[in-house]
Amino acid sequence: MFLAHWCPACQAEVAEFTNWLAEGNNLPEGVDLLSVVTLVDSGRDNYPPSQWLADEGWPFPVLVDSADNEVAVAFGQAGTPFWVFVFGDGTLALRGSGRITPEGLAELFDQLLAPGDG
Repeated sequence: MFLAHWCPACQAEVAEFTNWLAEGNNLPEGVDLLSVVTLVDSGRDNYPPSQWLADEGWPFPVLVDSADNEVAVAFGQAGTPFWVFVFGDGTLALRGSGRITPEGLAELFDQLLAPGDG
């Protein structure tokens, strides 16, 4: 999950997802969520992003992108929030920009984790 600390949609998504977890919900077994803070700007809201995420109670590992946003560029980030789903073998499953509700995320995991046709 790629996040920008100043992005209102990212702020809403982090708060909503953190609340969903606090209600006793969990990611499916075997699913890891990693977050990448990108597009860091010291002159914008919620800087530093580490404090923003700590204040929100964000429980996931966070990678801070380079000043040139190299990680975001490598994954083809097209906006924030930006989601990238990668299978355990490293192949890309899905990626896209925009908010995903926790319920929508659960549906995506159901689809991505469903046994294949062979």
